[in-house]
Amino acid sequence: MRILIIGQNHAAKAFANLLSEDKNNIIFANFKDTEANFVDISMGDVEEFKEFALANEINLTILCDIGAIEGGANFEAVFNEAGLSIFAPDKGAVKLSSSKGFAKKFMYRNRFKTPQFQIFDNM
Repeated sequence: MRILIIGQNHAAKAFANLLSEDKNNIIFANFKDTEANFVDISMGDVEEFKEFALANEINLTILCDIGAIEGGANFEAVFNEAGLSIFAPDKGAVKLSSSKGFAKKFMYRNRFKTPQFQIFDNM
């Protein structure tokens, strides 16, 4: 399987190293310190990632970069339009995982069991 991992964080590195263990996989990533083949493409260049995926017959793209998702770079729409498979969280899931305050309010509102909490705006 040919896999492209997009992200410059520890999640991207972990995915790249884990998926590289299977020698049947050919892994590409834009994170240097991994077992994957390095791809020098800027995080904001969705079109260039799409062209790379098409040219290299990528079977699956994994988007790990929260900044790219929150920043409005619509990887999912571009990749799906080109007929490419992509695995990426949506903006709501990213907000839940990246903001403790938002997640706690969400859990409280939806009656999930969670310890008591307080959110402060000023020191």
